[in-house]
Amino acid sequence: RLAGKPAVALETIETWQARSGIASNDVPVAMARLRIDLLLENGHVKAGFDAAKELHERLEGAEKETVTELLISLARQTSQTRMILPQLLDRALRSPKEHARWTELGNLALAAGDQAMAVEALKHALELEPDNIGLILKLAQLSEWNARPNDAFDYYLRALKAGESAAFERLMDLNAGLYREEELIAALSGSEDRALRERHTLTLARLHARTADFDRARALYERQMRATPDKFEILREYGLLCVDLQDYSA
Repeated sequence: RLAGKPAVALETIETWQARSGIASNDVPVAMARLRIDLLLENGHVKAGFDAAKELHERLEGAEKETVTELLISLARQTSQTRMILPQLLDRALRSPKEHARWTELGNLALAAGDQAMAVEALKHALELEPDNIGLILKLAQLSEWNARPNDAFDYYLRALKAGESAAFERLMDLNAGLYREEELIAALSGSEDRALRERHTLTLARLHARTADFDRARALYERQMRATPDKFEILREYGLLCVDLQDYSA
């Protein structure tokens, strides 16, 4: 190897192992690690992944952690991330308070197509960092993908309360089939984003009308009409509300 001949070095190790009759699980760790390095240097990434996975199962502690990082890298290169999810779950369970481990597991499980594991791992990560907007939004999206609109609504609502104003648009879309107007009203009214509240004055008026809070609805309609007096459709909408309330003074 030092002479710049990794192929010869690899052949030497494999010949030695074959002639010695030593089972792969009994090969000294240093020799097994050297074989992995030589496999990779010779471009045998898939074989390197298999060897690293086998070695990983033998190790404990810091040595195991070092090989874990290598295993993750090789799994990505060989599109075999799904195969190492059990090892990553085991690592996360051994460090239940380490947010990074659970987030990494969730992201890799998602990349591997195991959405159930991804959701559980990311939920655990969110318990450790309750205000992590990125995690909240990812769980909201996963809930939508898995046809759980109420869960998605809960996560987007949490994101809005944490200051993610863009979440309001998704809340409005989801609410069309959920009828959770009261929660939308409370979240929008309580938002610290004044621009968001002003931008959705008309939305808030409509939400109040749907929940039969007509006094508040009328006040908001009137505010919107003062701000945009040339919007005929808003005048018409307000007029229809007044007709429904049998208030013809407006």
